[in-house]
Amino acid sequence: GRDLAVKGQYPGVRASIDSDVDLGAALLRLPGLLPRGMDLSPLMTEAKRQLHAEADYAAEAKHLLRFRGWLAGSDKFVLPDLHAPLSTPRVLAMSYVQSDPLESLVDAPQPLRDKVAVALIDLVLRELFVFGAMQTDPNLANYRFDPASGRIVLLDFGAVQEIAPDLVADFRNLARIALTGDAKETREAMLRIGYFGAATAPHHQDLIQSMFATAMAPLRQTTPFDFGQSDLLERLRDMGLAIGNDRDLSHVPPAATLFLHRKIGGMYLLATKLRARVALRPMMETHIFPPA
Repeated sequence: GRDLAVKGQYPGVRASIDSDVDLGAALLRLPGLLPRGMDLSPLMTEAKRQLHAEADYAAEAKHLLRFRGWLAGSDKFVLPDLHAPLSTPRVLAMSYVQSDPLESLVDAPQPLRDKVAVALIDLVLRELFVFGAMQTDPNLANYRFDPASGRIVLLDFGAVQEIAPDLVADFRNLARIALTGDAKETREAMLRIGYFGAATAPHHQDLIQSMFATAMAPLRQTTPFDFGQSDLLERLRDMGLAIGNDRDLSHVPPAATLFLHRKIGGMYLLATKLRARVALRPMMETHIFPPA
């Protein structure tokens, strides 16, 4: 007598993962598609691992339960209940949560749009600096809204990535330095995380650091950043294309860093879609400058 949301895996999906990734890698190696000397092997290996993990619904069920524990009692988020008797590695059964697409809020009052964006950005910061695990798929369909309770519905925990404590510490250090704007220390912190390597040409390091500084600008200001009126995403896109088209840049950041930035970039897109106004610096400082 219960209403369930049941996620069933299409037959053959798991068996085709490795061959599909290998085919994609082969296409990328065609002349002219990649900078000279770029080695994508570590990234392709990680992509296979991640896709196999996402295709394991038993693992996703465990992640769902972990996030339900972390967010228990939240007045901002609601997660479905796991229905274990019907769940298997290829079937995930959950309670059905009545909700609307997040896009339904694009014309909602400004305070509500701001509230939703603040909650989701704060969740990313908690995932990174508190939980040590992050749901790295920012697909808009993974977030819905329950107008009855005013809470955000969180769905799909297949792409959860564990974040090593050392990497958490490195990101906290980078964020602290970046807020002060010290270029030399920022570069050293970026090198430690792997945005570029010691052998990366200085002018390439300059390009990557310039893009990072541009992305950090909204976090440096204490007043609310207006995502709806900013061209930040367009500028970051153009800078990223310029870097990607440089034929001599061969460094590939660690996969863990790329997965984190996929989620962070997704939050920028979501806040832009909601035309939210968010004071980001106080939120960041809460997590990188813990109370004494």
